[in-house]
Amino acid sequence: MKGSEDVLGLSKVKEIIDNFDSIQTWSIHMMRIKGNVNASTSYFCRQIRLVPEESLFTLVTDVKAELVKKTNEVNEVLEFAGTFENSNIYELPTTDESITESCASLVTAIENTDIEKNPFDIKANAYAVIGSLEGKNIFFVFLQNPVKTIKRKYMLTDNGAFKEVNNKILSLGIDADLLIYDGTAYFLSLKAEKVLGLERTYLKICKRHIEEIAQSDILIDITPFENIAKFGCNPRRFMAYSQRNMERLKKKEVRKRIANSFSIPLKNGKFDVANPADAENLVKIICQKGMIDPFDSEAREVSGARKWRTN
Repeated sequence: MKGSEDVLGLSKVKEIIDNFDSIQTWSIHMMRIKGNVNASTSYFCRQIRLVPEESLFTLVTDVKAELVKKTNEVNEVLEFAGTFENSNIYELPTTDESITESCASLVTAIENTDIEKNPFDIKANAYAVIGSLEGKNIFFVFLQNPVKTIKRKYMLTDNGAFKEVNNKILSLGIDADLLIYDGTAYFLSLKAEKVLGLERTYLKICKRHIEEIAQSDILIDITPFENIAKFGCNPRRFMAYSQRNMERLKKKEVRKRIANSFSIPLKNGKFDVANPADAENLVKIICQKGMIDPFDSEAREVSGARKWRTN
């Protein structure tokens, strides 16, 4: 059940960051990430070199400082379930069905990085910094266009006049969006889902679960539910789809209780979601986004469900 608990904890991420100083070799790569709703996300990498060589270590030091600041501000590390709050960092194993293909393609692209093409010709929209920690590669990806064209900038010449400078330059931000290390992908910002092409995955997972729901015989008509489930932000909600809750909904008495609690119409013991609002509410319930307030027993929309902590 995704989003249910703090899986590895913030201490693990902090430990990774603390070990930065032990990494002696770093490399930097400009990247072109091409996403497609109907096809796999593709990656192209071009390794580059910064001079003097200390420049790359200075960049890594600045990235580390920004990561330390972030980890001091977030609450915990949670398993990613389609919802992102800036107060948390999220993680998924790189073997998770939602990202395994993209992670493998990204790593392969970096391992087979190009060293010949003109860096300014690859239409980069991201860059990555790679190191090796305890014999395992550590990847930081920054989803931002690293190429900037200088406009309305002038430099002083020897004769005292200012000459316009309009060259392309490399501009590297220090806010990492994705960290991959030791079989885990850490979502440091919501842009990590774009790096890994999750929009396509959301829809793929959503469609599969819609088929399961159609076969469960809990709905009068699957069509209005399907139309809503595949629309807008609903596909991402299926990252938190609960098979356990789905099995429960196959029981008539459970459907009756849910219908009463969340005001979803029942007809002949089945959900009638001809009304789009009812269809969306059922999506939220199945995907753990609907709960009952313990004080007034009213239905509430929540960002996710986690086990209650007693200590």
